[in-house]
Amino acid sequence: MKLIADRLKNGEKPIGTFLNLGSQTAAECVAIAGMDYFIVDLEHSPFGLAEAADCIRMAKLKGISPLVRIPEISRANILKHLDVGAEGIIIPGLKTREETMQIPFSSCRIRSFFLPVVPAWCTLNTESLHALWRMQSGRMKDMKVSYIDHSGFLVETGRCYYLFDYYRKKLPQLDCKKPIFVFASHRHPDHYNPEIFTLLQEMGMEQVTAVLSKDISRRKYPDAEAYRGKLSVVTVNFNGAYGLPCETKLYTFHSTDEGVAFLLMCPEGVLYHAGDLNDWVWEGEPERDNRQMTGSYRHEIDLIAGLLQDKGIPAVDLAFVPLDPRQEKDYDRGLLYFLKKIPVKQVYPMHYWGNSDVIGQFLREYPEYTGIIQDTEAAGKGKA
Repeated sequence: MKLIADRLKNGEKPIGTFLNLGSQTAAECVAIAGMDYFIVDLEHSPFGLAEAADCIRMAKLKGISPLVRIPEISRANILKHLDVGAEGIIIPGLKTREETMQIPFSSCRIRSFFLPVVPAWCTLNTESLHALWRMQSGRMKDMKVSYIDHSGFLVETGRCYYLFDYYRKKLPQLDCKKPIFVFASHRHPDHYNPEIFTLLQEMGMEQVTAVLSKDISRRKYPDAEAYRGKLSVVTVNFNGAYGLPCETKLYTFHSTDEGVAFLLMCPEGVLYHAGDLNDWVWEGEPERDNRQMTGSYRHEIDLIAGLLQDKGIPAVDLAFVPLDPRQEKDYDRGLLYFLKKIPVKQVYPMHYWGNSDVIGQFLREYPEYTGIIQDTEAAGKGKA
């Protein structure tokens, strides 16, 4: 209830809604809509504790407050919903102060109880959920994306920066007090340029964490002793899980070229950067090699899908995925399989070697992905 309490303390009005669909997707859509909380309505809905627990977990992941309206008044009903993480209980059917005082609070782990008054209520149906989902495809709360060049992206959150596969060109103006993570998926010069650390030092960045794939030579590591601020290096290999500062969890996957792909989970959302993990099928290559490539790529994407399912995460928020016109008729193979297997809200195509027309070509051929596929060239330039 801290979010609601903070709103009220600041003189603001918290906004919430009833949730009558017992699914994590419905719960996520409420969070996407900008609500401060939702009330899982077990009094008027056909689902029960298990579905309520799924919705509560999603609320915790997305940073909003889950409340539960219980179907009947009993100590057991109150306790079991608190046990699965409800931050507040809505008691139905109360009419007098005396009835309120008879509720078995003393036998529960409840020290205080309040029901916030909200200015508007709505019940979400399937149509409105779809509308909210479409609305989210146009904006990403608390994360700003800037395209640097080629496969390089900067993602800014309220707490830190995530910089992926810097190659060349200038960075936007940065807050030197914010920590920055520099991810390099592999040693290829179009994905790792060690000059980035000199650039960050010149910009006065005070806290830098380099997250470098194991295949990068240590001779090209930044000099932590020469760096005037705080600089640390984390070496990562594929099939790894790493805890990073700023409440960031990193999972790595085996590239079909060199190095790794990154899957980040942070309080603002889930980010994926493919590096060179792609279905690199080429015209003229032996059929056996192309089949093996496709199998290896799909295996890694399936692993990502399985991890998301195991973690109860319904979708990736931001994804950066190759769309390389050099593959000619096979340019779309990797991205199409990714979209088929991974629920995702926004995809920024990359690795197109300056030929951004390939993004428009993809959308003309697959208009169903309009709203998901983003204009990479516009990211961070005020056009998106």
